[in-house]
Amino acid sequence: MDLVLPVLSDVTNLMFIGTEKQLTAAFTEAGWFEADNLSVQSALKTFGATVRQSGYSSAPVSPLRINGRAPDLVFQKSLNTFAKRHHLRIWK
Repeated sequence: MDLVLPVLSDVTNLMFIGTEKQLTAAFTEAGWFEADNLSVQSALKTFGATVRQSGYSSAPVSPLRINGRAPDLVFQKSLNTFAKRHHLRIWK
């Protein structure tokens, strides 16, 4: 049995109006990238970016949920290094 502890996160406080395709296009145009899924490959890329102190434009983000639901869209925007980046999760 896995023990799952609640993790505090930023407040969810924005509403976007548009289709998934429109939101993806808007965030992509603004320099945001859809985040990679957590996997062995993305973990290795993350490790490499951390060691090199470089960016990873589509790096995965931590898996947060609202009422047990994973986000429908996940974006991240790198600020030159893996450690300096913004995350955005969108639920329908």
